[in-house]
Amino acid sequence: MKIGVSVFQQRISPRLDRCREVRVFDIGNGAPYPPACNGSIFWKDETISERAQALQDRGVHGLVCGAAEPWMEEQFRSRGIRLYSWVSGSLEEVLEALTQGNPLPLTLKSAPDNP
Repeated sequence: MKIGVSVFQQRISPRLDRCREVRVFDIGNGAPYPPACNGSIFWKDETISERAQALQDRGVHGLVCGAAEPWMEEQFRSRGIRLYSWVSGSLEEVLEALTQGNPLPLTLKSAPDNP
């Protein structure tokens, strides 16, 4: 399965709307750790809708990112892309969690459903 990871300086980009790079990885089905990067998508002024379409066009099934508003999440969901939002940490931590089936590191204080 192809997973996109929003990246800023080797960490998860804190905000989806400000993300400038998404790295694409094959995760699962016996993929080794660390998984090989299948390239990057660079964004500058694209809308959230255009970003979701670009990931769909690359065959990405999921996107790991930091903060994302509900309307942003819907743009990805409507294209069949599962959003793993409110994630924080280093790229290495997230890739290890994804490949080993562990929970992703979450930024719970910032998550909208937390008091």
